Amino acid sequence: MRKAALAAVSFSLACAHGAVAPEVPPPLGKEVRFALPLLSSAEEVEVPSPGKVVLVAVWATWCDVCRDSLAAIQELERELGPRGLAAFALDVDADPRKVPEFVEGAGVRLPVLLDTDAHVSERVLGVRQVPSALVFDRRGVVRKVEPGFDPERLRALRPELEGLLAEP
Repeated sequence: MRKAALAAVSFSLACAHGAVAPEVPPPLGKEVRFALPLLSSAEEVEVPSPGKVVLVAVWATWCDVCRDSLAAIQELERELGPRGLAAFALDVDADPRKVPEFVEGAGVRLPVLLDTDAHVSERVLGVRQVPSALVFDRRGVVRKVEPGFDPERLRALRPELEGLLAEP
C-alpha cells in the first residue's frame, strides 16, 4: 500500500500543472541560482543562500508524504542550522491559496518559496516528483538530489550534510 501511495505521489509534476514539461536532468555538480517569492511576504529570495549549505524540499499540498518529508527536513535544519545549514520548503501548487492552511496544519516553520508554475522546480532543478530534496554546497553547486521520501535515506543524508558543513 505504501509503495502504491509513493508511486502516485511520484507521478510527474507536470500532471499537477496540466502541461508536460520537457525533461530536464537534475543539475548535479552544477552551480544553480534561482529566486522565488516567499509565502510570508511575496519578497523574492535568492537560493541558495551565499555561504550556506542549503537543503531545498520540493513539495505540494496534495502530497500526503510531503508532511513527513518536511518534518524530517525541518528537524535536520533545527539540528544543523547553527552550523550553517539553511533549509527551504519549495511549494509547486498551481494555486497558492491552499498553501497557508497546509503549512499551518503541518507545522512547517521553514521559509516557504512559491513556484506556482513549477518552472524552477522542473526546468531549473530537474525535479520530476514530489517530494524531492536537493542539497547545495556553500558555492551553490547541487551536490545531491533525493527524489521521493524514505526516512532511512534522509537520515543517511545527515553525514553528507555534516561533511559539506565542514568544508570552507
